[in-house]
Amino acid sequence: MEADPSILSSNPASAMSLAVAGGVPKAEEEEPQRWFVAMVMHNTEKACAQKVKPLLSELTPETESVETYVPTQREKHLWKNGRKKMVDRVLCPSYLFIRCTESTRYLISKYASFVKGFIKDHARTVDQSRIVPFAYITDQQMDDFRRMVEQTEMPVTINPSTLKQGDMVKVGTGPLKGLKGYMLHDGEGKTTFAICINILGSARVELPISYLEKPDS
Repeated sequence: MEADPSILSSNPASAMSLAVAGGVPKAEEEEPQRWFVAMVMHNTEKACAQKVKPLLSELTPETESVETYVPTQREKHLWKNGRKKMVDRVLCPSYLFIRCTESTRYLISKYASFVKGFIKDHARTVDQSRIVPFAYITDQQMDDFRRMVEQTEMPVTINPSTLKQGDMVKVGTGPLKGLKGYMLHDGEGKTTFAICINILGSARVELPISYLEKPDS
């Protein structure tokens, strides 16, 4: 988060001046809207989504075009006492998706005490100031994701790894930590780690995907 949460300013103009002073472009420049990923406290995702627009109504005229999204699916939950109940399962715990401009994202990060920060994209090129840009999801990807969540009757699961079949990887933990090789999948969908051996071909071992990471460039 760029700044410590502070009390909401009663002067919207001063809030916008702070955004401009911080190098954030003015809204009238028609900044593109993007799906940013905010981090919030666990089990507060839906409550936080309802707070965004009321907060922004005091700060920026862009309020009406801002969207929030918390992906959930209805599922049957079995309690310890044996009772069964349908509940809304949050698919991305502690994450709140917000579609807005960069200047509005800045205002949310500064004035929304319920937002702990925004996810940054360390895979993207940093600017001349060596500042890591904020991650965002394209409209097409979000539309596809929402369609999957809202139209399928099957459970949707989230795999947090961005690694793909054939990627060069490094083992980040465990007894093989530091070893570099390739990530593969076998016919049963299990993740395997492979190293090349001249003449012999390759040696492979099954590893949890959470053990693998992209090697340092």
